[in-house]
Amino acid sequence: MEFDNKIFCENLERLRKEKGYNKYEMSIQADIHYTYYLAIESGKMLPNFKRLISIANALDTDISHLISKKNYSKVDSIKKDILLNLAKVQNEEFLEKLSDILTYIRIWE
Repeated sequence: MEFDNKIFCENLERLRKEKGYNKYEMSIQADIHYTYYLAIESGKMLPNFKRLISIANALDTDISHLISKKNYSKVDSIKKDILLNLAKVQNEEFLEKLSDILTYIRIWE
């Protein structure tokens, strides 16, 4: 996959706003100097791999959510958490009923 800086910047801004951070708060959370962070989000500078990891960690996401064209959302994160927790459930009947309910209310598509 080729790195697309425009997509990265769009995803970064969207995910930062979803998290409720302003740019200054984001720079603190990612442990990146504020002016350097501004240059990264505006597309004037590319983050090195270490900074990319810091940004992903600050946003509580993974790098693929930052660089992918696919729009990941909070719902995707919730689905991921649900799947991780459901994997621990041993009651098959309960899981089937839950799947039916989630499909019915269109959470699971």
